Amino acid sequence: DTLACLQAAHRTDYPDFKLLVVDNANLPSLAAALASTACHLIQNPANLGYAGGNNIGIRWALAQGSDYVLLLNADMLIEPATCQNLVSAAQNHPGTAAVGGKIHPLGEPHLLWSAGEPFPREAPCVPDTPRYDQPRELKYVVGGCMLLSRAALAAVGLLDEAFFLLHEEKEWCSRALRAGFHIWYTPQAVAWHNLHSSFTSHRDPAYHYLYVRNNLLFLQRQGSLRPGWGGLSQAIQF
Repeated sequence: DTLACLQAAHRTDYPDFKLLVVDNANLPSLAAALASTACHLIQNPANLGYAGGNNIGIRWALAQGSDYVLLLNADMLIEPATCQNLVSAAQNHPGTAAVGGKIHPLGEPHLLWSAGEPFPREAPCVPDTPRYDQPRELKYVVGGCMLLSRAALAAVGLLDEAFFLLHEEKEWCSRALRAGFHIWYTPQAVAWHNLHSSFTSHRDPAYHYLYVRNNLLFLQRQGSLRPGWGGLSQAIQF
Protein backbone atom coordinates (compact mmCIF):
# COMPACT_ATOMS: atom_id res chain seq x y z
CA ASP A 1 0.00 0.00 0.00
CA THR A 2 2.73 2.47 0.95
CA LEU A 3 4.68 1.91 -2.27
CA ALA A 4 1.54 2.27 -4.40
CA CYS A 5 0.62 5.45 -2.50
CA LEU A 6 4.07 6.94 -3.16
CA GLN A 7 4.06 5.95 -6.82
CA ALA A 8 0.76 7.80 -7.28
CA ALA A 9 2.04 10.80 -5.33
CA HIS A 10 5.17 10.98 -7.51
CA ARG A 11 2.95 11.39 -10.57
CA THR A 12 1.52 14.66 -9.25
CA ASP A 13 1.65 17.61 -11.61
CA TYR A 14 2.17 20.01 -8.70
CA PRO A 15 5.41 21.88 -9.44
CA ASP A 16 7.10 22.00 -6.02
CA PHE A 17 6.64 19.28 -3.39
CA LYS A 18 8.43 16.97 -0.99
CA LEU A 19 7.33 13.49 0.05
CA LEU A 20 7.66 12.24 3.62
CA VAL A 21 6.79 8.81 5.01
CA VAL A 22 6.21 8.58 8.76
CA ASP A 23 6.52 4.96 9.87
CA ASN A 24 4.67 4.26 13.11
CA ALA A 25 5.47 0.55 12.93
CA ASN A 26 9.27 1.02 12.89
CA LEU A 27 9.69 -1.64 10.19
CA PRO A 28 13.39 -2.48 9.69
CA SER A 29 12.87 -3.33 6.02
CA LEU A 30 11.05 -0.12 5.11
CA ALA A 31 14.15 2.03 4.55
CA ALA A 32 15.46 -0.41 1.94
CA ALA A 33 12.04 -0.66 0.29
CA LEU A 34 11.81 3.12 -0.02
CA ALA A 35 15.43 3.70 -1.07
CA SER A 36 14.48 4.33 -4.70
CA THR A 37 11.34 6.40 -4.08
CA ALA A 38 12.95 9.85 -3.54
CA CYS A 39 11.14 10.47 -0.28
CA HIS A 40 12.22 11.29 3.24
CA LEU A 41 11.57 8.67 5.93
CA ILE A 42 10.99 9.16 9.67
CA GLN A 43 10.66 5.98 11.72
CA ASN A 44 9.06 6.42 15.13
CA PRO A 45 10.25 4.16 17.96
CA ALA A 46 6.62 3.55 18.98
CA ASN A 47 3.16 3.66 17.42
CA LEU A 48 2.03 7.23 18.02
CA GLY A 49 -1.33 6.77 16.30
CA TYR A 50 -2.72 8.82 13.44
CA ALA A 51 -2.52 12.07 15.39
CA GLY A 52 0.97 11.63 16.80
CA GLY A 53 2.46 10.23 13.61
CA ASN A 54 1.01 12.98 11.46
CA ASN A 55 2.15 15.63 13.93
CA ILE A 56 5.71 14.39 13.45
CA GLY A 57 5.24 14.81 9.72
CA ILE A 58 3.57 18.21 9.98
CA ARG A 59 6.44 19.57 12.09
CA TRP A 60 8.94 18.28 9.52
CA ALA A 61 6.99 19.85 6.64
CA LEU A 62 6.69 23.20 8.36
CA ALA A 63 10.42 23.15 9.11
CA GLN A 64 10.99 22.72 5.35
CA GLY A 65 9.06 25.95 4.76
CA SER A 66 5.93 24.32 3.31
CA ASP A 67 2.89 26.55 2.81
CA TYR A 68 0.58 23.51 2.75
CA VAL A 69 0.71 19.98 4.14
CA LEU A 70 -1.23 17.13 2.56
CA LEU A 71 -1.99 14.35 5.04
CA LEU A 72 -2.32 11.14 3.05
CA ASN A 73 -3.01 7.69 4.45
CA ALA A 74 -0.93 4.85 3.02
CA ASP A 75 -4.06 3.18 1.59
CA MET A 76 -4.89 6.23 -0.58
CA LEU A 77 -3.97 6.87 -4.23
CA ILE A 78 -4.21 10.43 -5.52
CA GLU A 79 -4.77 11.58 -9.10
CA PRO A 80 -1.99 13.67 -10.72
CA ALA A 81 -4.07 16.87 -10.52
CA THR A 82 -5.26 16.37 -6.92
CA CYS A 83 -2.56 18.40 -5.16
CA GLN A 84 -2.93 21.33 -7.53
CA ASN A 85 -6.72 21.31 -7.20
CA LEU A 86 -6.56 21.21 -3.39
CA VAL A 87 -4.08 24.08 -3.24
CA SER A 88 -6.04 26.09 -5.81
CA ALA A 89 -9.21 25.71 -3.72
CA ALA A 90 -7.34 26.97 -0.65
CA GLN A 91 -5.87 29.92 -2.53
CA ASN A 92 -9.19 30.83 -4.15
CA HIS A 93 -10.90 31.00 -0.75
CA PRO A 94 -8.86 33.19 1.63
CA GLY A 95 -8.87 32.05 5.22
CA THR A 96 -9.11 28.35 4.36
CA ALA A 97 -7.71 25.97 6.97
CA ALA A 98 -8.35 22.61 5.28
CA VAL A 99 -9.53 21.25 1.93
CA GLY A 100 -10.76 17.79 0.98
CA GLY A 101 -12.04 16.23 -2.23
CA LYS A 102 -13.77 13.19 -3.62
CA ILE A 103 -12.58 9.80 -2.38
CA HIS A 104 -13.72 6.75 -4.34
CA PRO A 105 -13.40 3.14 -3.18
CA LEU A 106 -10.51 1.69 -5.17
CA GLY A 107 -11.76 0.38 -8.52
CA GLU A 108 -15.32 1.69 -8.05
CA PRO A 109 -15.57 5.10 -9.77
CA HIS A 110 -19.37 5.12 -9.55
CA LEU A 111 -19.23 5.16 -5.73
CA LEU A 112 -17.99 7.68 -3.19
CA TRP A 113 -16.48 6.90 0.19
CA SER A 114 -16.18 10.59 1.01
CA ALA A 115 -17.19 13.94 -0.44
CA GLY A 116 -15.05 16.00 1.89
CA GLU A 117 -16.89 14.69 4.93
CA PRO A 118 -17.34 10.91 5.26
CA PHE A 119 -20.74 9.31 4.99
CA PRO A 120 -22.54 7.64 7.95
CA ARG A 121 -21.13 4.36 9.22
CA GLU A 122 -24.38 2.58 8.28
CA ALA A 123 -23.86 3.43 4.58
CA PRO A 124 -20.15 4.25 4.14
CA CYS A 125 -20.34 4.38 0.33
CA VAL A 126 -22.94 6.15 -1.82
CA PRO A 127 -23.45 6.61 -5.59
CA ASP A 128 -21.46 9.48 -7.06
CA THR A 129 -24.19 11.81 -8.34
CA PRO A 130 -24.14 15.44 -9.59
CA ARG A 131 -25.01 16.68 -6.09
CA TYR A 132 -21.35 16.01 -5.16
CA ASP A 133 -19.94 18.02 -8.07
CA GLN A 134 -20.29 21.44 -6.44
CA PRO A 135 -17.64 23.00 -4.15
CA ARG A 136 -18.97 23.88 -0.70
CA GLU A 137 -17.98 24.74 2.83
CA LEU A 138 -17.98 21.95 5.40
CA LYS A 139 -17.57 21.43 9.12
CA TYR A 140 -14.59 19.13 8.52
CA VAL A 141 -12.91 16.92 5.91
CA VAL A 142 -11.79 13.34 6.35
CA GLY A 143 -8.16 13.01 7.41
CA GLY A 144 -7.13 10.29 4.94
CA CYS A 145 -6.55 12.93 2.23
CA MET A 146 -6.62 16.37 3.82
CA LEU A 147 -4.77 19.55 2.84
CA LEU A 148 -3.86 21.84 5.76
CA SER A 149 -2.62 25.41 5.47
CA ARG A 150 0.46 26.64 7.29
CA ALA A 151 -1.44 29.72 8.51
CA ALA A 152 -4.13 27.60 10.18
CA LEU A 153 -1.59 25.23 11.75
CA ALA A 154 0.25 28.23 13.21
CA ALA A 155 -2.99 29.64 14.60
CA VAL A 156 -4.72 26.56 16.01
CA GLY A 157 -1.87 24.10 16.58
CA LEU A 158 -1.46 20.46 15.62
CA LEU A 159 -3.72 17.41 15.93
CA ASP A 160 -4.82 16.49 19.46
CA GLU A 161 -2.83 13.35 20.28
CA ALA A 162 -5.27 12.33 23.03
CA PHE A 163 -7.50 10.97 20.24
CA PHE A 164 -4.75 8.62 18.95
CA LEU A 165 -6.96 7.46 16.04
CA LEU A 166 -10.41 8.54 14.73
CA HIS A 167 -12.12 11.96 14.98
CA GLU A 168 -8.91 13.94 15.48
CA GLU A 169 -9.35 15.69 12.12
CA LYS A 170 -12.90 16.64 13.12
CA GLU A 171 -11.64 18.14 16.37
CA TRP A 172 -8.85 20.05 14.57
CA CYS A 173 -11.32 21.47 12.04
CA SER A 174 -13.65 22.54 14.85
CA ARG A 175 -10.77 24.53 16.40
CA ALA A 176 -10.03 26.09 13.02
CA LEU A 177 -13.66 27.11 12.54
CA ARG A 178 -13.79 28.68 15.99
CA ALA A 179 -10.64 30.63 15.09
CA GLY A 180 -12.41 32.10 12.04
CA PHE A 181 -11.03 29.82 9.31
CA HIS A 182 -13.01 27.95 6.64
CA ILE A 183 -13.12 24.28 5.57
CA TRP A 184 -13.70 23.55 1.87
CA TYR A 185 -14.64 20.64 -0.37
CA THR A 186 -13.51 20.64 -4.01
CA PRO A 187 -14.77 17.82 -6.25
CA GLN A 188 -11.89 18.30 -8.70
CA ALA A 189 -9.48 16.74 -6.19
CA VAL A 190 -9.81 12.96 -6.45
CA ALA A 191 -8.33 10.09 -4.45
CA TRP A 192 -8.91 6.33 -4.35
CA HIS A 193 -9.21 4.42 -1.08
CA ASN A 194 -8.24 0.77 -0.67
CA LEU A 195 -11.04 -0.17 1.73
CA HIS A 196 -9.67 -3.68 2.20
CA SER A 197 -6.64 -2.19 4.00
CA SER A 198 -8.57 0.37 6.01
CA PHE A 199 -8.85 0.15 9.80
CA THR A 200 -12.23 1.88 9.59
CA SER A 201 -13.56 -0.86 7.31
CA HIS A 202 -12.64 -3.84 9.50
CA ARG A 203 -14.83 -2.69 12.41
CA ASP A 204 -13.02 -4.82 14.97
CA PRO A 205 -13.40 -4.18 18.73
CA ALA A 206 -10.61 -1.58 18.71
CA TYR A 207 -12.46 0.43 16.07
CA HIS A 208 -15.74 0.45 18.02
CA TYR A 209 -13.94 1.34 21.26
CA LEU A 210 -12.08 4.27 19.69
CA TYR A 211 -15.16 5.44 17.77
CA VAL A 212 -17.26 5.79 20.92
CA ARG A 213 -14.43 6.92 23.20
CA ASN A 214 -13.33 9.63 20.78
CA ASN A 215 -16.88 10.83 20.19
CA LEU A 216 -17.13 11.34 23.94
CA LEU A 217 -13.73 13.05 23.98
CA PHE A 218 -14.77 15.29 21.07
CA LEU A 219 -17.96 16.34 22.85
CA GLN A 220 -15.98 16.97 26.02
CA ARG A 221 -13.56 19.19 24.07
CA GLN A 222 -16.58 21.12 22.71
CA GLY A 223 -18.05 21.55 26.19
CA SER A 224 -21.26 19.83 25.08
CA LEU A 225 -21.03 16.50 26.92
CA ARG A 226 -23.76 16.39 29.53
CA PRO A 227 -23.64 13.97 32.46
CA GLY A 228 -25.77 10.84 32.39
CA TRP A 229 -27.09 8.71 29.56
CA GLY A 230 -28.21 11.74 27.53
CA GLY A 231 -24.60 12.66 26.79
CA LEU A 232 -23.68 9.10 25.85
CA SER A 233 -26.68 8.83 23.51
CA GLN A 234 -25.69 12.09 21.88
CA ALA A 235 -22.16 10.82 21.32
CA ILE A 236 -23.23 7.53 19.73
CA GLN A 237 -25.64 9.25 17.36
CA PHE A 238 -23.16 11.97 16.33
